[in-house]
Amino acid sequence: MSTRQNQRQGGFIQVFLLAILWFYFVSPSPATAGLTDPFIEQRLDDYLQLTHENKNEEAKQFLNTIIADLNEESAISSRVRALSYRILDHLVLERPELAGQEADALLSLARASMQPDAIAEALTTKLRVMSPLEEGEAAESFMAELSQYLAQSQSARIKYIGHNLLGRLHRDNSEYERALTHFNQSLEAVLAIDNQRKVLRWISLNKQIAYIYTDQQNWAEATALLQSTIKMAHEHQGGIELPHLYRLKGYIESMQQQYEQARESGRQALHWARQLDDKTVELIYLNDIGDTYLQTGQYESAGPMLEAALAKARERGNKEVESHALFNLGSLYIRQGDHGRGLPLLEQSVKMLRKNYNKADLQDLLGELAGLYQMAGQYKQQAQALLEQRLLREELFQSERAQRLEELQKRYESKDKAHRILLLERENTNKELQRKVLQQLWLFTLLVGCLLLLSGTAYFLWRLRHSNALLRRLAARLEFVREEERKRIARDIHDDLGQYLTTMRMEISGIRMLCEDKEPAIVDRTRSLNQLIDQTISVSRSIAASLRPAQLDMGGSSALEWLVEEFSKKTGIECQLEVDAEDINLSDKYITAIFRILQESLTNVARHALATRVRVSIRFPGQELEMLIEDNGKGFESGKAKKHSFGLAGMQERALMLGGELVIDSKPGAGTSIRFKVHVPKED
Repeated sequence: MSTRQNQRQGGFIQVFLLAILWFYFVSPSPATAGLTDPFIEQRLDDYLQLTHENKNEEAKQFLNTIIADLNEESAISSRVRALSYRILDHLVLERPELAGQEADALLSLARASMQPDAIAEALTTKLRVMSPLEEGEAAESFMAELSQYLAQSQSARIKYIGHNLLGRLHRDNSEYERALTHFNQSLEAVLAIDNQRKVLRWISLNKQIAYIYTDQQNWAEATALLQSTIKMAHEHQGGIELPHLYRLKGYIESMQQQYEQARESGRQALHWARQLDDKTVELIYLNDIGDTYLQTGQYESAGPMLEAALAKARERGNKEVESHALFNLGSLYIRQGDHGRGLPLLEQSVKMLRKNYNKADLQDLLGELAGLYQMAGQYKQQAQALLEQRLLREELFQSERAQRLEELQKRYESKDKAHRILLLERENTNKELQRKVLQQLWLFTLLVGCLLLLSGTAYFLWRLRHSNALLRRLAARLEFVREEERKRIARDIHDDLGQYLTTMRMEISGIRMLCEDKEPAIVDRTRSLNQLIDQTISVSRSIAASLRPAQLDMGGSSALEWLVEEFSKKTGIECQLEVDAEDINLSDKYITAIFRILQESLTNVARHALATRVRVSIRFPGQELEMLIEDNGKGFESGKAKKHSFGLAGMQERALMLGGELVIDSKPGAGTSIRFKVHVPKED
């Protein structure tokens, strides 16, 4: 038994870390300058930086200093923000009652100000404190109120954290369409803020969307999105999310019985948890990896891992992981035939788990426990566990069953009266009439049931297609923004930095001319400076070209020819480009996608193929564009590479965003071919 329940609801520490990320990656909006104090806001940003660096004690003291300096004259939004951080700190220290009291007081303070930004932030904090999944109608009321104030808010920071929280809560309630709506609004808020941390926020949003795919058991989409997101996290210093991304990936792989891949993902999650000094995540993953070994019968590997998880959980006082590790160890001993050691551990763990499990989870636990009792030959305990499981199942559905019984009773009484009348009036024909009535009733019930089943299935498929369409539009929007950001950075480097460096070189050349006959030493130094500036100009141009080559703005054919020539120059591999048109006149999104797919393909050839020749052919008859990339390299097994290659997954994702198709065909020793097809509308 693994701690899979944490997939949908983490502990207080994980909630706090997510909150820190939300607040940290967004700076105050100029539109709220009248409600915020720039000095206080900067100090709060400094506090978040300390928490981000795991300097928890120093951060706590600094926050106390900030709050001590606040008074009734302080800007209301800045006061609410600072007090919210203290409330979240109470949650981390497991003081929920104090957090709840202060959250209520904070909400009253914000409502008294009548400022939408302050009220929205206070409502966000209140929802975090009150465990919305357990509070029912009260939580729904606060969520609806938060949505109203977010619509009035002028702060992009508050819109981001508010919509992100609402998206997560709706996802937890399996309301995926509403969740995607809030995630999209959260993305809009991210795009409204121009800073250097956009990629980290994309990672966070991608993770939430991957959770939706996982909830819908859409394993292929979830895996592809996670692979590209993990690659992004590695490339852009998004390490703080890597333990959670790898853990979700391992969970998906275990659900598909890919236990070896799940263990490798677990190892990666454990590695990054240790890098980040995240003790709680480290404990969970030790238990999860041990559970994976247990499920695959690798008992010798499972034992040390589970014992280590148990020892560390007891050392750190983590009762949740301790109870799961005890259960897994008891299961291991029973499977190995050591019933004397296994049964006491099972009983101890079940006693602990009963305190924290809800009835649905406890029902599953009892089923697993009954199976272990059967292995141990404890048939009396097995019967008791099964009986308790049955009673619990009946309790869970008691109200529904009672309602059905009452309805059946009414139907029975009605039919009984009708039958009595028929017996008195038509005794001779009663049996035949009764048979026909019952036959018609069953036929009608069957027909209605079939119609309801078909209607429900059709509605579910429609909702699923609609959700997938929203997910694809959001992914395409993210990719468009990323490409635009590359374009902007490349243009700034080329135009601004290049211009400044050229002007600097001209000025230094002027100095050299003035001192040429008088100061030879200065002339030598200026010559060296000019050489250094030339190197800097070359490097800046190289960086700009890697972000977005200028040839992309000069037409499709020119960009592809430049890419092929650069590839041949750098690698020495012969590369031939064939285009059946003078130029490929398409919109920027199609040209960019074709360029990036070809770029990734050539990169893979250079890194892995050991090829000596590459052939690229592009055909564009009508509105159907086809690109074929072939090499004479060593090839590979296509099925295995698709599961582990981030590059190939990224190419597949770009093709899907355009509504196209990308097919990879390769065999060991026979080279590789990549075929990309897409329909291009006339307006593009």
